This record gives sequence, C-alpha cells and structure tokens, in this order.
Amino acid sequence: MPYKDKKMEAEHFRIRYHEDPDFKRRSNLATLKRKKLQKNKAIQHLGGKCSKCGYDEHPEILVFHHVGGKQFNISHRLKLSWDKLRIELDKCVLLCPNCHALVHINWTNGRPPA
Repeated sequence: MPYKDKKMEAEHFRIRYHEDPDFKRRSNLATLKRKKLQKNKAIQHLGGKCSKCGYDEHPEILVFHHVGGKQFNISHRLKLSWDKLRIELDKCVLLCPNCHALVHINWTNGRPPA
C-alpha cells in the first residue's frame, strides 16, 4: 500500500513487523537474500578468488581486506546501494581466511603486509 507520507509508511511497517510474525519472517528472509546477492556481486567485482593464493572453492568465506582508507566495514553495509558499496570495494582486496590472518599477523609483528 503506497503512502504519500513516509513517516506514516514507516510507522505502518514498524507496527506490522512487530505484530505479524509471518511478515517479520518474510522480511528477514528477503533481507538475507538481498545481502547474499550483494555479497556475491561484490566478490565477483574483486575477481572471485583470493588475491594471494587463488582460493575459490567456497567464495562465501572470502574476506574483504582494506588496503586503502577504510570508511566502513563492507560486510556490515551490504544493504547500501551498489554505487556506494563499489567505491569502498575499490579500496579492498579479496582474501581467504588463512591469507587474511597471515596479513594481520605480519602487520602485528611489525612486518609490512606482503
């Protein structure tokens, strides 16, 4: 149901979300699906595999590692528009969990990340 007043629309959604368990479940599933699609698109944007070792067997475990100035954590902001997300992705490399841990261990021990 379209609303002219955005505040009324938000209030209606808030009430329905908390009072209708089926609506809440569908809303949560839609959000999870949208975030998964956005993450897959982001992974493909960065090449779809670990930039150090080439791991690509399970792309869903790959990590976005910032190499430039970090404005926000990619995985926490997957709801953003693609244009805003892409700007932040261009500051990242894709790493598997092992390579990501090694980068941080080297950095913590005073060695520059390779």
